[in-house]
Amino acid sequence: MSVLYLRISQDSLSFAHYDATDEANFKNIVHPLNHAVSLYVNLRNAIVQYELLQQNYSRVEVIVVGKTVAVPLTEFNEEDAIVTYDYCFAQDAPHRIFYDPLPGMDAVLLFALNETTCRAIEEMFHDVHYTSAMTAVVKHCVGKGLSTSNGNRRFAYCHEENLDLICFDNDRLIMLSTYPLKNPDDAVYYILSTASQLGQEPTEGSFYVVGDEPMQSAILQRLSRFAADVRQIRPSSEYNRSNVAQNAQVPYDMVTLLLDSM
Repeated sequence: MSVLYLRISQDSLSFAHYDATDEANFKNIVHPLNHAVSLYVNLRNAIVQYELLQQNYSRVEVIVVGKTVAVPLTEFNEEDAIVTYDYCFAQDAPHRIFYDPLPGMDAVLLFALNETTCRAIEEMFHDVHYTSAMTAVVKHCVGKGLSTSNGNRRFAYCHEENLDLICFDNDRLIMLSTYPLKNPDDAVYYILSTASQLGQEPTEGSFYVVGDEPMQSAILQRLSRFAADVRQIRPSSEYNRSNVAQNAQVPYDMVTLLLDSM
């Protein structure tokens, strides 16, 4: 199956095509958004500009970067998804609510995308599927370090002026939040404050940090002053120096989605 991956963030559109049997030909394009025109026009201009987007694909996987709500599976009702998400995050424009299951964690992840954006994508492409950027990250992290910690593991993912915090108690997801990220000191405050709210001491469990440089390194340095077990996630090491993981333009959420699902 030939799949085009389209990642939508606040400032850019990222396109990728990956074939696990031919990794050397991995292709990735980052197209800055022109906010003076609509997303439809941005997409049309990208299609004209890049040969990669002019191929015939059997499916387009849209990766949505945005706020998420984790809901316990026992409390999830598909008919209530819109009410639940809108209660957590007020929306000013028409939007669609989607959800991804988190197997083994007894939870689903709610996320949203502007209705106009959805229509623009679906006018350009056929057989479109939507997934949250955080879904693959959470699935990847749930088993990471489980055998070498006391069960309390916190993951900090810094990207595009956002900090995503994921906390586990063994293999149970206990928190998933996103904070605005302006500087590393704020990040350390959010990380330690969250641990405190969960009744966890910095000397207990493990802290993992991944994401954009130089922010990642600055967070690691500062966090190490307070926490006993701080670890850096290096995608290239995690994935045996894969071409995808070594490409600095490919964010960690896309790395985990492409390489864990193949």
